[in-house]
Amino acid sequence: MEQMDRYPSYVVSVAGALSSTDQPLAIDTLVDRVRGARPDTKGVRTGVYRALKQLYQAVPVAPDRYGWLSHLLRDNVVRHPLSNEEVRRGYLLLDELEHAILFPQFFQNHRPDNRKVTIELFGDEVLQAEAAIEKRTWSLKLGEPFVKWIDDQGGQGRDDIIISVRDAVAGIYQVRLLPREGRDEETIEQRSIAVAAVAEELVMDLRRAERAVPAWELVALLIGRGLYVDPVPPDDLHLLLQRHSMLALLEGEGYTVADRRETSNMVRAPFARRNDNFDPMFWGT
Repeated sequence: MEQMDRYPSYVVSVAGALSSTDQPLAIDTLVDRVRGARPDTKGVRTGVYRALKQLYQAVPVAPDRYGWLSHLLRDNVVRHPLSNEEVRRGYLLLDELEHAILFPQFFQNHRPDNRKVTIELFGDEVLQAEAAIEKRTWSLKLGEPFVKWIDDQGGQGRDDIIISVRDAVAGIYQVRLLPREGRDEETIEQRSIAVAAVAEELVMDLRRAERAVPAWELVALLIGRGLYVDPVPPDDLHLLLQRHSMLALLEGEGYTVADRRETSNMVRAPFARRNDNFDPMFWGT
């Protein structure tokens, strides 16, 4: 066995350093921690940067500063518009943002995540839920208790479900119902415009090196910027990008900034959770 085989890989070392602390780390601090677990060579910094590019949960929060997605998710709040079928059958169809929040490890390899999450229904019982496929789309299976909870509160399609992250590492979340008439439309629009503006900025920066930015990567970057740590969440991500940004979805690849010369190959930010052409094989099922 060669000497280097005795030490963890850079990917394992970086993941261990970031996941073991709930605070983001400056790159110099991260390099020092990795160096403590491996031989002190000139290639440590290069190895760390390469590992960061391979780890979905290693999220930049500022220039040369990285956090671990599961820790960054604490106190994040997202909005889910209910459909009539979700109300009837007891599940939530997940877009990339919700999927990353509930199952942050999934997008590392796009394979099914078997973990069960704890869902606290506001004012009611606590459920154990897991990922499932509904209508060829990833969903959160909540079952009859969720249906009853919605019915007891007079909920219906077009109301909002507000999902709050208590502890993403432990998989603990709270869910509450917000009737359509209870929406603070002015604040929601302001929050949506703010998210759309940052999303445009991020995609414009990243597409210098990439043709398009996958939606799940954009989601992680938005979380890293702290855009969902607010008690009033913006609208559904795909809806707000459609309404308030110049971003378009390059089919099969991700988001890019709309170019009139390229629009024949693009669609304007569709609702991922309602895409009838969704292919679960693409998501690793």
